[in-house]
Amino acid sequence: MTNTMQTDDNFSIGGISWTEIQAVLSKDPYKQASAKMTKSVCNLVLDKENEDKLIDAVLKTLEKTDPENAIYKHAVITARQVQDFARKRLEEIEAES
Repeated sequence: MTNTMQTDDNFSIGGISWTEIQAVLSKDPYKQASAKMTKSVCNLVLDKENEDKLIDAVLKTLEKTDPENAIYKHAVITARQVQDFARKRLEEIEAES
C-alpha cells in the first residue's frame, strides 16, 4: 500500500483521510493515545531493523483481537498502516518544533 504524503487531502490509511483521522484523534481517549506517539516511538516504528518485530507484535495482537484475520498477510498490511500513521505523526511533531 502506497500513501501520498504531500498534502492531507492526498494521504489516507485504509481509505480514511488524514483529516478524518485527525478529527477522531482530537477527541479523548484517542487524543491521549496519539500524544503517546512521540518522536522516538515514531522513529522506532519506522526503523527498518524493527520491521519484523513490528509485524510479529501486530500478528500477536490480531491473534487476541481478531483471530479470523490473524495471518501474516494481514499483519504486514496493518504494520504498514501503523508505519504510515507514524510517518504522518512524525511530520506533525516536526512541524510543531
